Amino acid sequence: MQIGLGYQKNWLSRFVAGFCIGAVMVGVMALIITCLTPVIFERSPTFRWSQCALYIPLFLFVALREELVFRTYILWRLKDKIGPILSLICVTVIFIAEHMMAGLSLKNSLIGSGLGALLFGIATLRTGNIALSAGLHFAWNSMHWMFGFKDNTGLCIEIVPKGSESSGEIVAYIAYSAVMLLGIITVILLFRPQKNG
Repeated sequence: MQIGLGYQKNWLSRFVAGFCIGAVMVGVMALIITCLTPVIFERSPTFRWSQCALYIPLFLFVALREELVFRTYILWRLKDKIGPILSLICVTVIFIAEHMMAGLSLKNSLIGSGLGALLFGIATLRTGNIALSAGLHFAWNSMHWMFGFKDNTGLCIEIVPKGSESSGEIVAYIAYSAVMLLGIITVILLFRPQKNG
């Protein structure tokens, strides 16, 4: 309980709520991109539903692994020592560094991983455990894949017309930042602060 891993009766409902919020966030991001750019999403001719049996458990595992590593012991021990804001900043910096070491560009690490770390960290600190953040993280990864944002390997293919790559990228970063901010506000408004111990 003291490091955000204790089982609570609302664990499953929070995980599901996180998944729903995360799925809506990805949908809103795709909507913003298609409204403001000529980018379109088409059904991938190579996608097979059987791929979900591999990718969906993989995205669940990745989300749980990252939440266990970054939003349990290290976050709560730092919170006890330096407070919630500084602990959130420290864990976010470590999260960004890990993604950079994994090969993500500086820009993608700062904006992508950084804003994600803030959302997941706030969700964990707000609720006292990782159920909500794990649901958010799992939804974000799996729905992002379904929309083709992960190298066009999901259900859809993201088609960017020639000549609009630069503007499409700028709008994608703006859309991403907007939905992450929306996610943070949603978590703050919907979930009352709770202790983890």
